[in-house]
Amino acid sequence: MKFKKIIKKIISIINFVLIFLIIINLFNFIITRLQKNEYISFLDYSYWIVEKEDISLELKPGDFLLIDLKTHANKEDYIFYYDESMSIGKVKDIGTTNIKVISLEEEKEIRKDAVKGTVIKVIPSIGNILNLILKPICLIIMGIILLLTSIIQSLLTKKMQMSKSIKKF
Repeated sequence: MKFKKIIKKIISIINFVLIFLIIINLFNFIITRLQKNEYISFLDYSYWIVEKEDISLELKPGDFLLIDLKTHANKEDYIFYYDESMSIGKVKDIGTTNIKVISLEEEKEIRKDAVKGTVIKVIPSIGNILNLILKPICLIIMGIILLLTSIIQSLLTKKMQMSKSIKKF
């Protein structure tokens, strides 16, 4: 009996996590379709997942960067900017109209208005997990697993109720 209760609790936790991940996945999917930007923004925040190693910025593939889209750049900050495509760079110098950044081991100057936000947190390797979770195929797989665990949970509940009613007699 205790074993069934433990299994039921574990399945409940799995269901909760799956529902949370499905909501995040759907939210991400909807936001990317509604916004026409090259990046997702929600409540003035965005994120970026590093694809190429950048020794000059000490970033590795799969690093997750949380970006504040309201914050202005200061010297030595990591910034999120648009220069032919979205990029991450480190501010070396701030001029009146341009900012000197280093990105992928090369220095370049970009316009101040090209800066979209400032990196406020770097979380190593979480980006790899997010890339996996945020794929549409994962949404389908999570839905199927949620359905199966819900069926198992309801069967366990019925079996526990039946065993309680048998013990009464």
